Amino acid sequence: MDQNNSVQPSAWKNKINNWKEKLGPKALRYAKALFPPRVWVPAYTKGNLLGDIVAGLTVGMMVVPQALSYAIVAGLPPVYGLYSSIMVFIYALFGTSRQLALGPTAVLSLLTSEALSKVADPETEKETYIRMAIT
Repeated sequence: MDQNNSVQPSAWKNKINNWKEKLGPKALRYAKALFPPRVWVPAYTKGNLLGDIVAGLTVGMMVVPQALSYAIVAGLPPVYGLYSSIMVFIYALFGTSRQLALGPTAVLSLLTSEALSKVADPETEKETYIRMAIT
């Protein structure tokens, strides 16, 4: 590879510094607020790792059967319950509350089933029912 065409690390630092000057401190604070791990990852310690792994495995073992059963309660095929649990992972990257519980709940599943069954029968109009549930 030609050395003249490659970008040197110092050139990247210069570009980033130029962007910082152009954007200003308000824009940088806004960018940091959009991606909270940018703040807590540098302060993360190895001492927290074991507890976080155990917590992650525990939540993972609970989320799968819960999500499957809540989809059935809502009158949907079980796979849609797994789709609903994806939101938890998205919130892990962009959310700001460590104590917030996310995901499907029994009450939400019952209310979804009750409301949708008045518009479309989950047995005879399965495709319509699913489309309404996921939109």
